[in-house]
Formats: sequence, structure tokens, C-alpha cells
Amino acid sequence: DLMAPEIMVYSPHEKETFDATDSISIEMDVIENFKLHDVYLQLYPEGSNERIWQFYVHSHQKNVEIRETIAPGLLELGKYRLVIESQDHDYNLNSIVKSFTVK
Repeated sequence: DLMAPEIMVYSPHEKETFDATDSISIEMDVIENFKLHDVYLQLYPEGSNERIWQFYVHSHQKNVEIRETIAPGLLELGKYRLVIESQDHDYNLNSIVKSFTVK
């Protein structure tokens, strides 16, 4: 297997803006041609490497559906980077970064 898992992010959209009172929906599908191994979601304030939220899935399925919510008030006002990484059992890695703002 030489193909990395495909990551399809439906939410948040790139550079989306949320009000501080909004819930932030994180919705995506991760698709692999054989077997997935890991999916990591990590949230960082823009310009910082201090992780403030994370979500992890260990799966041997071909497809993983992720539907998570960050509750209102959990995030301070500012810009954020959501880093998504997925790896299969043959160590093929794919990653995506989505940026959004809380105002």
C-alpha cells in the first residue's frame, strides 16, 4: 500500500469565523484503501505550539466518520489552527491544517 488516507473536512471551513457563543462543529471523513491506523486532531492557537484540544481515533476500518463539537466558551477570542493527521498500517501519512477565528 503506497496511498495515504484521504481526509475530507466538511467543518470548519478554511478561515471560517465563529462567535464566542457558538459551538464549533468538527466534521470529517477519513477514507483508506486498506486499513486505517490512527487519526489525530489537534488544536493550537495561531502562532503557538501549545496544544489546547485534541481528539484521537485508533481504527482498523477503511472509513472513519468524525463528528465532534467544541463547546461555547472553551476557546478564547483569537485565531486557531486545527491540525488533522491520519496514518495507515503501512505508515502512509496525510495531514491537513484548517484555520479559523473565534470573535
